[in-house]
Amino acid sequence: MNKNKFKEFGLFFSFVLIFLNAASFAQEILSLNEAIEIASKNNVTLKIAYNNYKIAQNNYHIGNAGFLPRLDLSLSTTYNDNYTYVYGNKNYNSYTMNLLGLKASYVLFDGMKNFATYSKLKYALRLSYYKSKSIAEQIILQVIQQYNQIALLQEKVAIAKESMEISRERLLRQKEKEKFGQSGNVDYLSAVVDFNKDSLNYIYAATQLEQAKQNFNGLLNRDIDLNFSVDGEISYKQIPSKEELLQLALKNNSDFNSAKEEIKISKEEKRIASSAFYPRLNIESGYGYNAMQDEFALDFNEPNKTFYAGVTLQYNIFNGFQNDIYKQNAEIQLQNSKLSERDAELKLRAEISNAYIAYVNSKTALELEKTSLQTTELNFKRMKEMYELGKVTLTQFREAQLKLIGAKNRISELKFSIKNNEAVLLKLAGILLSED
Repeated sequence: MNKNKFKEFGLFFSFVLIFLNAASFAQEILSLNEAIEIASKNNVTLKIAYNNYKIAQNNYHIGNAGFLPRLDLSLSTTYNDNYTYVYGNKNYNSYTMNLLGLKASYVLFDGMKNFATYSKLKYALRLSYYKSKSIAEQIILQVIQQYNQIALLQEKVAIAKESMEISRERLLRQKEKEKFGQSGNVDYLSAVVDFNKDSLNYIYAATQLEQAKQNFNGLLNRDIDLNFSVDGEISYKQIPSKEELLQLALKNNSDFNSAKEEIKISKEEKRIASSAFYPRLNIESGYGYNAMQDEFALDFNEPNKTFYAGVTLQYNIFNGFQNDIYKQNAEIQLQNSKLSERDAELKLRAEISNAYIAYVNSKTALELEKTSLQTTELNFKRMKEMYELGKVTLTQFREAQLKLIGAKNRISELKFSIKNNEAVLLKLAGILLSED
């Protein structure tokens, strides 16, 4: 091995050490509960959802349904300036008519439209609640999944670092052997290639970790360059059986409840459409002043006082079939709402079934991998001892190393896959927010 090769290796090794030191600075440890709290306060999508819910709350009012009377105050001034000719004589006449009035009106009967509208507003409020809850659950699920992804990448970085350290020790051993002529050039080059590969794997894993952190900061709506680490400790929740999850979902799932509220709204919309076929009964009363003044004058000197009250019965005979079309469309929309509810239920059942299968399979696979890891660790320890004694080849030792690293990575992936599947099941069951 020539000096240039040693120099290249030294530069690369120094670069890796610098990268390791940069990645090991003290960082804020962010807990999952803290991340959820930050997202709940800062996430823009959540804020919009909450504002939409407040709009629905404002709309749910008896005044919006037509239960309250209407009161109007009117004030008008009309100025007239006339020239007339009577038997050849020119007459000039100018005056001002001032009017001030207060009118009250109320709909006594409108085919029960006001009752149907009020019920529709109530169901619209509940629909807004379930939609807001669904958005909140989706955001919290994203927080949990991205948090778990960062925790997984932290473990992958640690595993990659472990593999790199193993290769570094082998490389240094081969370098010493080569100095004293105890190792061939091929063995040394093989050790360099393996160390370089493991070093690059570490750098790639660390890069993925930093990118995941930036994405997570974006989700929390804070500075994307803010550095932190997450708590990698895992505790599993007690998940109900598949049948219990399904019953919880049919009761609590936000999207399914939204579909049910859509049916109720469509029924009220049909009642509103039917109200157009009934007569309309209005009452109206008013009190006012009117005064005519010479020339232009804005006053009420010696005004006339007026009071009136009346009842109006109104019935539409024909309006171009608009009422019929409105009712037909309302009936079609009701059918669509029922179809959507059925479709939502089928999808919900399928999602729970798929998520539960993934959850159970991940737990089973994790137990198997843990058992395999014990064997893999023993095999690697034995191979390392034999390699140091020169009883196994570099290829055999490298194969044992890769098996060990692969087993550890698979266990990490399965651990956090279980946590993600847990969160998905809780969301589908409609209890994610109560759990977290």
